[in-house]
Amino acid sequence: MHAVNLINAIDGGHRRCICVTNNEVSADEEEQFIEQGMRHGDDKWESHGIARYVTWPRTRLAIEGRNIKGQPLEGDYGNPVKDIDLGYEVLKANGFKANAIFFDLTYESAWPIRLDNAFDAIAPILWMQAGCKGPIIHRVGKSYLTTDYYGVLFDYGQASKFCEKIKRTPSIKTVYVVTDDQRRYSNICRRLSGIEVHRLYETFLKTFEICGEGGLD
Repeated sequence: MHAVNLINAIDGGHRRCICVTNNEVSADEEEQFIEQGMRHGDDKWESHGIARYVTWPRTRLAIEGRNIKGQPLEGDYGNPVKDIDLGYEVLKANGFKANAIFFDLTYESAWPIRLDNAFDAIAPILWMQAGCKGPIIHRVGKSYLTTDYYGVLFDYGQASKFCEKIKRTPSIKTVYVVTDDQRRYSNICRRLSGIEVHRLYETFLKTFEICGEGGLD
């Protein structure tokens, strides 16, 4: 993450990165927490994990250009090669023109997924696949929803309105269609030529099981 931000600052790029870590506490802390009657998942336990206690704060502060006490960082982020201006001087205590968002990876029960009650759990994955731009679409009882960058069709009965909205928003390049019917999915693909159309099975878990087995790109 630091390397990506540095390179972007130097050449004005828009690179992105994904950092993945667990949230384990140290062995001593784990023993202490167990003696206090705490378990994995308790707020105090999780707040001392490596992700929440170190990685997340370090990421935020590095981007903002300040230390844990809220004071500006001293110095710069590196030393330019002699006679070659790499632009490091613009980074002194100013942080980066960047942002970050943090997610928890959770395990979802199959029943809420089958009952169509788990869309919000996979919503960040769809947002990331669509380019990590704009807000994340959450299910709020609508037949379809769009942002400036992607859309989700929940109710095929509103397919015509959905396609019209997508065509009126040229910045949308990715859409998701919730359906178990291959013909309906194929129809949306034909109607939205030039748009990346992804199929979401009504039991969302099935979509990612198939992708995980290599059946779909």
